[in-house]
Amino acid sequence: MRTTKPVNVQSAQRLSANLNAGFPIKKLNSRFNVGPTASLSESISVLNEQENHVTNRTLGGTVRYNFTYKEYVIFDLSANLSKQLTQYDFNTADQEYFNQTYRSELNLNFLKKYAFNTNFEYLIYSSVTTDFRQTIPFWNMSISRFVLKNNAGEIKVGVNNLLDQSNSVTQSTGENYVQQQVMNNLGRYYMVSFTYALNKHLNPMGGGRRGGGMRMMISQ
Repeated sequence: MRTTKPVNVQSAQRLSANLNAGFPIKKLNSRFNVGPTASLSESISVLNEQENHVTNRTLGGTVRYNFTYKEYVIFDLSANLSKQLTQYDFNTADQEYFNQTYRSELNLNFLKKYAFNTNFEYLIYSSVTTDFRQTIPFWNMSISRFVLKNNAGEIKVGVNNLLDQSNSVTQSTGENYVQQQVMNNLGRYYMVSFTYALNKHLNPMGGGRRGGGMRMMISQ
């Protein structure tokens, strides 16, 4: 049996930066948020008793737009991007991938007792190294009816994964590898749930319609 011993290397370093800025546009009942991120790391990998320098660069961030009209309409748009490049001294084939998530969500409250929610996600995974590309759309939808005093109870009927997408993807790189996983997910399913918010019962003026508390769910 062959054993390997840990090897001490000279140094490793990492530098990262995050910025989050938001500003409202009151006349349009809107708000914008921008959050760029960047990181740079350098390390040494020992392969066949030779030291090799590995450089990893990641650039990405989030952009979000929100529109809120009183308690009736809440609309969100967002994008989350992440591009990673890993370079090796001993290998001319760099590892590069790009993950993108685009999301929208709409909440409507109407007739004092009803709420409608729908959200849509579009995921894009691509890799220059392996010539890989996968796109996955996810769509959820639900409608709620509020009951009991102070709208403490919520009856919700919803459908998740409306487009019946059965795959999910993760990809990452390391010091001497690139990893891509395609996994099977639960397909389209329907759910009926009842939520009772204790905080609405104890404090009618506090909390939101969807506060914490006991929850009973029936799914099919």
